Amino acid sequence: MLEIPRESIKKIYINNVELTPEYLEQKFSRIDLKMDVDGRIINIELQVNKESFFKERTLFYWSKLYSEELLAGDEYTELKQTICINIINFNLFECEDYHSNFKILESERKELLTDKFAIHFFELKKVGKYRKNKRMEDWLNLINAETEGDLMAIQQSTTIPEVQDTIVMLRHLSADQQVRQEAYYREKLLHDEASALGDARREGRAEGRAEGMAEERSAIAENMRKNGFTEEQIKLALGGDYHG
Repeated sequence: MLEIPRESIKKIYINNVELTPEYLEQKFSRIDLKMDVDGRIINIELQVNKESFFKERTLFYWSKLYSEELLAGDEYTELKQTICINIINFNLFECEDYHSNFKILESERKELLTDKFAIHFFELKKVGKYRKNKRMEDWLNLINAETEGDLMAIQQSTTIPEVQDTIVMLRHLSADQQVRQEAYYREKLLHDEASALGDARREGRAEGRAEGMAEERSAIAENMRKNGFTEEQIKLALGGDYHG
């Protein structure tokens, strides 16, 4: 999004991933990445939930990144250009622009104090829909995408190979997640069936067991439909004798 050549990224550190989702429909609250880019320090934070004093926290975090690279005995000239990129799913500024770029400038002359400070904010809720050939917006729309239709629209309009590759990867990950969840539902059903059968045998209620398992299957099937599974996938997960 900042036109930084991919090959200039020397190393990526995953500093923080909070609130790993328990279910597919949930989202991460925060992801924090740090990159070494040709002698510059770039930090990328994706934030879903609005947080009080987010501007102050970002400034504090920038200062920590900037100062921690200077080792004891190093000269101040060794301090690296440090850039913080915040991709946020809420509105932070009272403006229509989705991209805000902050630097340190003299208030009257607008003279730049140093190029070693930069903080960017990308407000996802302000991004327009699929403006063709705009690299920054293609990436932001990809982060914003929630449906297969969104991905298809981006794929058809983008000219960025990395965006195309990411969409292919997302589809593979989505397919893997569905396979895992199908296995989860199937395993749950087998455990439930075994437990219900044991109860029926102990209590002599075979007929009640059959009725209870039918209700259980119906509940699982409905839950799978809400999660976007097809009828064929539901039948596969619940067994060939399931008919809806």
